[in-house]
Amino acid sequence: MSATHLDYPLWAYYASNFEGMCLEFDTQELAIADLHQHLLVPVVYDSVAPEPVSFGLLAISQPMEVVNKRLMQKRQEWQHEKEWRYLGGKEGRQHYTDLALKRIYLGPRIALKTKKNILYKMKGRPVEIYEGSVHGYDVKFNCIQKGISREECKRTGAGSFDRNLITSNNKELHAVLGESLDHLEQTINGLCSHPNLERIDGVCTSNNETLIRITATYRLKDGCDISRNHWFDAHMKRMP
Repeated sequence: MSATHLDYPLWAYYASNFEGMCLEFDTQELAIADLHQHLLVPVVYDSVAPEPVSFGLLAISQPMEVVNKRLMQKRQEWQHEKEWRYLGGKEGRQHYTDLALKRIYLGPRIALKTKKNILYKMKGRPVEIYEGSVHGYDVKFNCIQKGISREECKRTGAGSFDRNLITSNNKELHAVLGESLDHLEQTINGLCSHPNLERIDGVCTSNNETLIRITATYRLKDGCDISRNHWFDAHMKRMP
């Protein structure tokens, strides 16, 4: 992955000489599904190679730190890529929520048939599509198809919430939130508007009674259900 969609060498050698596309993702949404707990790290560019891995080095170091350092380093000639990498052990397809894909950038040389297929397949989804055009030495991208709102998106999950989850813990929740208790239900309604949210499973305080935990189940398009915890402070500000 890259921090920019405007690096022309990337378009040249990763997108079939400007005939392909660039996908823009919301990394917070990616963290909900299969990439949950996978490390997202920036690549380090250097002219000096890292020290070779040896049993002696592993004996005095954290093995995963040693391995990760080698997986996130490239020669400095590639620093224009502004690359980020997910480090994880799961092979194969990585599923993500309907809101994870935000934009598609089409190269200025994309085939008309390919372009039409993408526009058709993305209709009715919360994805903006941009097409590039050449202006001198620059490529400018203009929006050619708007994405729909999350509320209009076809649901995969039921979005159910039982208010008894709040009332049964009202005393504990009020001790943390005080006057912000009303914001709790607003936050839950916001979570329920997510097209993949199947249900809210639990609302409770942390052990030290300073944080709020909302547990939710998300349903992906492959039919798989995943459970995730969302943490909030006493002002219902979302915690990383």
